[in-house]
Amino acid sequence: MRVLGLRDALAIGIGATVGPGIFTVIAPLSAAAGPLAPLAFLLSGLVLLPSVLAHARLASAIPSTGGLYVFVRHAFGHAGGFLVGWSFCLSAAAAGAFVALGFADYLRALLPAPRLGAALGVVAFFVLLNLAGIRRVVSAQKVFSAVTLSTLLLIAWGGFVRGRVIPEQVEIPSPGMLLKASLLTFTLFAGFEVVGSMAGEVRRPARVLPRAMLGTLLAAIFIYTAVAAVAVATLMPQTLANSSVPLAEVARGVMGIGGGYVVTLAVLMGSLSVVNAQLLVISRILSAAAGDAIMPGRLRDFRVSTSLAGALIACLILGYRSVAVLAQLSSLLFVVMLISSNLAYLKLFRPRAPGEWLFSIPLLLPAVFLTGAGAESMGFAALWMLLGWGIFALRK
Repeated sequence: MRVLGLRDALAIGIGATVGPGIFTVIAPLSAAAGPLAPLAFLLSGLVLLPSVLAHARLASAIPSTGGLYVFVRHAFGHAGGFLVGWSFCLSAAAAGAFVALGFADYLRALLPAPRLGAALGVVAFFVLLNLAGIRRVVSAQKVFSAVTLSTLLLIAWGGFVRGRVIPEQVEIPSPGMLLKASLLTFTLFAGFEVVGSMAGEVRRPARVLPRAMLGTLLAAIFIYTAVAAVAVATLMPQTLANSSVPLAEVARGVMGIGGGYVVTLAVLMGSLSVVNAQLLVISRILSAAAGDAIMPGRLRDFRVSTSLAGALIACLILGYRSVAVLAQLSSLLFVVMLISSNLAYLKLFRPRAPGEWLFSIPLLLPAVFLTGAGAESMGFAALWMLLGWGIFALRK
C-alpha cells in the first residue's frame, strides 16, 4: 500500500543516515585519519554520488519493496538477488548493532546501565514498535530525526562561531590509512537505500524516490563533514579516539557543560532512529525474498521477518562488542552490495552515448574502499556469503 510521501521518505532516509553513527564512529575514525577525519566523510560521500543517482533511476523504474535485492534479481536472476539481499541483511544488522552499542555507551554517561542490557533493550523495543505498523514507525522516525539533526547542526554552528573548524596541527595520514578511515564512514551513508527498499510503499515513486535519495545523501555529506571538522578542531584526535562518548566531550568544549548533556540525550534519541530504520529495511528484504519463494513463505508476514531482524542484530551485539569491527563489517558489505547494484544498473540501462559511458566509470569507484577492510571483517563477510550460498542451494 503506497502511503508515504516525499517528507515521509526524507524523514526515513535522513533518520537512517544522519543519526548517531557519527557520535560513535568519530572515535575510531579519529584514530585512523587524525585531523583529516572530515576528508574521509567528504571522500565517501562524493564517491557515492553517482551510485545514488543510478540507484534512484533503478528505484523509479522498479518501484517494488526490497531495494537492492529487487534490482539485482531483475538483472542477474534469483541467485544474485538473494546473495545481495542476504549481504544487506548483515550489513544493516551490523549498523544497527554498533549504533545500539553506542546508545548504551552514551546512556551509561547518565545512568549506571549495563552496556549489553541497554543495547539489547533498545533492539527489543523497536522490534515491538515495527510490529505495530509502518505508520507508527514513520511517526517515531520524524521525531527522532528532528532531535538528532538539530543537535548535530548545533554542534557544527557552535564550532564555526567559535572558529573551531581548522585543527592547530595537521599530520597527513598515508593513502592506505585514509581509505581505511573512509571505509569506516561508508556505512553511515547507507540510509538512502532504506528509501529505495520501501519503494513499494511510496506514492509517485518516479518523482519522490530520486529527490528523497539525493536529498538524504547531500544532507549527510554536509552535516557529517561539518561536525567532524568541529570535532577534530576542538579536541586532539587521540583524545577523541580514546573516548567512549567523543561528541559529548566536543559539545562540552564548544557549548560548555550543558552541551555534553544535550548531545548525550540527542544520541539516545538518534540511536533509536537508526536501529528502527535497520530493523525496517531487513524485514522488507526478507519479505521480498519470501515473496519470490527464495526464503520460507512465512517471512512475508512482517511479524516474523521483523522478529528475525531483531534476533540477528542481537546476536551481533552479543558476539562483537567492538564498534570499529561492526562499522567496518557493515561498510564492507555495503560496498559489495553497491557495486552489485551498479552492475545491475549498467546491465538494465546499457550505456550508449559517450556521456553515459563516462557516467558508468564512477559507478565502480566504491571498489577502491575494499582495500581498507581488515582480515576479521573480510573473514566474517566471506563466511556469511558462503552460508547464504548454501541456503540458496538447499532452497533450490
